[in-house]
Amino acid sequence: DDKEFLKASWENNREGKKYLTEELTKFGWKVWPSQSSFLYVTETGMEPKEIAAGMEKRGIIIRGNLGYLRISIGTMEQNRKMVAAFRDLLGK
Repeated sequence: DDKEFLKASWENNREGKKYLTEELTKFGWKVWPSQSSFLYVTETGMEPKEIAAGMEKRGIIIRGNLGYLRISIGTMEQNRKMVAAFRDLLGK
């Protein structure tokens, strides 16, 4: 019944999805359209398992055991930290 919370969550998800899609495609990765609170990412040039393991070493958990990356959308602070960790992992 908390419509304000639902609206804030929806807006956070929308903004986070837009930000992550823009940033991840800058790496040349394919980010699939999504209507959910996560993104599927392919065509990274690396094995998804390797990316997931590298991110875990940087304190960020993503799924990479499916043949693609499955990345949950977090708060903008979390999303920015994730993108910075991806940059570190990729040496960019």
